[in-house]
Amino acid sequence: MALHLRRHRLVPRRGHQQLPLEPCWTFRDQRGHVGFQGLRFFTVAVVAYGANLGILSALIALGMDKVAAQAIAIVLVTPLNFVGNKLWSFRR
Repeated sequence: MALHLRRHRLVPRRGHQQLPLEPCWTFRDQRGHVGFQGLRFFTVAVVAYGANLGILSALIALGMDKVAAQAIAIVLVTPLNFVGNKLWSFRR
């Protein structure tokens, strides 16, 4: 999305429609049907979300501060999300 700095804030450029065209760049036909690729992306996101909730719940149950527990959960789950999308959702 094209953004411009206007009076100390970022605003979208007029006439730029990203959402209708986004699947054309993100989920390309050469890597499988757009629907299947989107479903794989959604599956990886749900698994990563479940892992985040599991780690977060375990850390809070052990008595850790909620903010620190969330920070640790994010650090641990982000590589899972990245690798899942790279190797499965967007494989070539």
